Amino acid sequence: MSEIKLSESELTQIKELQDSYLSSTAKFGQLKIEQVLLQKQQDNLLALETELVNEYLKLQEKEDKLNEEIAAKYGNGTINLETGLFTAD
Repeated sequence: MSEIKLSESELTQIKELQDSYLSSTAKFGQLKIEQVLLQKQQDNLLALETELVNEYLKLQEKEDKLNEEIAAKYGNGTINLETGLFTAD
């Protein structure tokens, strides 16, 4: 088997190509890491959203219960929050 020495230009081109592959691979890795971090952030936001929805629904239940208690005690009407006066319908 005979050996042939490649020219400096050819060796430089091959090394540059290898470096480009390494750089491209590193960029793909960094991209994947960014995707993982974004997914984690999205998961955290979805968990927070669920928590806030549950909190809102509990507040609505509390409001409904209070409205029922007030209506049972005073009947239907409106409340002036500034004066605390109830006006029956």
